[in-house]
Order: sequence, then structure tokens, then C-alpha cells
Amino acid sequence: RAPDWERCDELVQKMCDWLNGPSFSGDGTMRIPVAIIKASLAHLYLAWIHPFGDGNGRTARLCEFLVLVTCGVPTSAAHLISNHCNKTRDEYYKQLQYASESGGDVTRFLSYCSSGFVEGLGEQLRWIYDRQFRLTWHEYVGSQVTGRDPDMRERRALIAEVLLFCEPVAKKDIPRLTPELAEIYAASGPKTLARDLNELVSIGLLRAVDGRYRADSDALMSLLPLSVSPDGGTRSTNPPVEAR
Repeated sequence: RAPDWERCDELVQKMCDWLNGPSFSGDGTMRIPVAIIKASLAHLYLAWIHPFGDGNGRTARLCEFLVLVTCGVPTSAAHLISNHCNKTRDEYYKQLQYASESGGDVTRFLSYCSSGFVEGLGEQLRWIYDRQFRLTWHEYVGSQVTGRDPDMRERRALIAEVLLFCEPVAKKDIPRLTPELAEIYAASGPKTLARDLNELVSIGLLRAVDGRYRADSDALMSLLPLSVSPDGGTRSTNPPVEAR
């Protein structure tokens, strides 16, 4: 239940003084974790105080965003907690209710918000790695497929790029993968397809196993930048699952 409206100004001011006080002055490696806690509490306390007749949830999310941006979280990530609350609304209301009915135990709400932030970052990183891998593979294929005939280079590069996101495919099924491949090999015939596949295998872009072909992206991994692993070490960035 929201407090009496006559206390709203007082409670909002107390909340601001508290959140801007020394309890939330994290710096260095603690700057972002403290910002997540501060933003989540700003959201929760505004929802509790309920100072407006309408739009309290939107205002709480806006304050949350402002706190995160002010504390140095990039704008591309400052919306992640708000997104998480929107995507899991039933759980969001459940956590709000628990925080209220438990007498002010905010730990579960903080865990809910921080988990959503981390999950959102993970989704963004996977998207970045996926785009990075696609672009690097495209450039790598272009550097490996050579020859004077531009049509030949184009169709061979197309096979290598299409097969990157497929399970191993039988030779006869490759023209069916895309309308463009179907059109190319309907005109050029199966012998041209066989020559193209043999050449792509010989230069290391495809691998043939039991009569099926897949993109051989293993050599590409050494070209990708290193990323931080969960244990703090470094490793080559993994390709998206569908690319293996």
C-alpha cells in the first residue's frame, strides 16, 4: 500500500538523499555493481512511494536508467534491467510483492534485477560475437577464393557462406539451400558443382565427411580476437553454435 500522499515529497527527498549518500559511492571495480544496486533500489522505492497518480512504473524505470547512465553504464546496456522487468512481468510483480510483504527484504528484488542485467549483457555479447564471426568468415572466404572468373569466385564464396550455418549437407542437396544456388547450378550443372566443392575442400573452406559437406571454420578461430573467459583467462572467441 502506498503511503499517504502528504508524505510523498518527504519520502522522495529521503530516498534521493540516501541514494546519493556515501552508502552508494562505489568506485573502481565496484562502480558498476553499486550502480546496479542503486538503480534497482531507486526503482523499488519509487514503486513503493507511488508519488504519482499514473506512470509510476515508467518513472521508476526512467530513474533506473538515469542512475545507470550517470554511473558510467553505456546507454546500450542501461536499459537492460527495464527490459528484463518488461519481459518477465509476472516474476517482476512477484518480486515487488515479496519485497513489500516481507517487511522490506530487498535482497530477492536486487538478485532479480542483477540477474536480468547479466542475462541481457550475455545476449548482447552473443549477438556481437555472432556478427563478428559472420563478418570475419565473409572476409576470410573472400581472401581464399581466387581465380580470374568472377562468376566462379562468386558462386564458390556463396557456397562457403551458406554452408557456415548448416548441418553437413549432401552434394545433391546443396543447390536447394537457397534460390540463388538453385538458379546458379540449374544453369551450370552438377559437374560444375562437383568442381566447386572439390576446390573449396582443397583450400580448406569446406570439409567433406561421408559424402556431406560443411564449412570448415576451425582455421578461422585463430584470426578472431581474444575474449575474457569466466575464469579470468583468455580464449579465442567461439563461433555461434549454428556455425560449427
